[in-house]
Amino acid sequence: MDHGHEHYGSPGWRHWMRIPTQQRLLILMVACGFLILFARCSGGLRGGGEGNIPPQWLLDAGKRKGCSGVEQCTASIQKLPIAEGNLPRYRKAGWTHGVQEVAGNPWFRTERHTVQPGHGKEVDDWMWTEVPDMINVLVQNELGTYIVYRQEKYAIDGETMAIVGGYVKAGEQPQTAAEREVAEELGRVCAKMRPLGTYVVDANRGFGTLHAFVGEKCGKKKQTGVEIAEADSEDQQQVVWDAAQLQAALLEGKFREVKWSMTIALGLMTLQT
Repeated sequence: MDHGHEHYGSPGWRHWMRIPTQQRLLILMVACGFLILFARCSGGLRGGGEGNIPPQWLLDAGKRKGCSGVEQCTASIQKLPIAEGNLPRYRKAGWTHGVQEVAGNPWFRTERHTVQPGHGKEVDDWMWTEVPDMINVLVQNELGTYIVYRQEKYAIDGETMAIVGGYVKAGEQPQTAAEREVAEELGRVCAKMRPLGTYVVDANRGFGTLHAFVGEKCGKKKQTGVEIAEADSEDQQQVVWDAAQLQAALLEGKFREVKWSMTIALGLMTLQT
């Protein structure tokens, strides 16, 4: 039996047909507008938005290094240099199924990895970022007290306390970098530079590796022709604290960056044992 337009189906469809034609057109126009906006935004976030990336950061197609398939990616662990300039490269045997370089400059490189974590599901948009290896040094002077800084940093709102730190240069050993940074920032040489360990900054996304040190009995030395690092041009005020003052500041959260806090905690525990 023919029931007119009711043969189109569900109650929802019948309700839609009862809406005046002009209102239906307006609803469709708004919906289309949202779909277009979503497509543009998702394209920019999923790799179709290279126009939003500064041109100097985009990697030329011929210079992009990657791999495809678990066997090739595992083999590339041995074939690729451990670093290009001062940026390391990372693949995990059996886990890394593909790598595509996305953007970079001498100070960072972002890659899209295809990863199968353990026996889990393969993830094809695992973002990975490399930055140069870093060092941090808790500096103890010849009197047994500690030299830290009061300063501002771009990623921190307001002032923070900080310790000596910097990047490891291409071909440089971490301990050499630690000794260089102490000399550049403080004009001091340490009687002993004690390693506190090597740590990944982000366990899933990279963002570099930290080499932590405590410099013992670091005395002043007349410096001639020492290159001052670009980061040292930041305004910073030296502060000297004893162990109790340093520990109190650490527990009060005055060192507002996790790498500094960890290095201080490890350094104090190491020197107190």
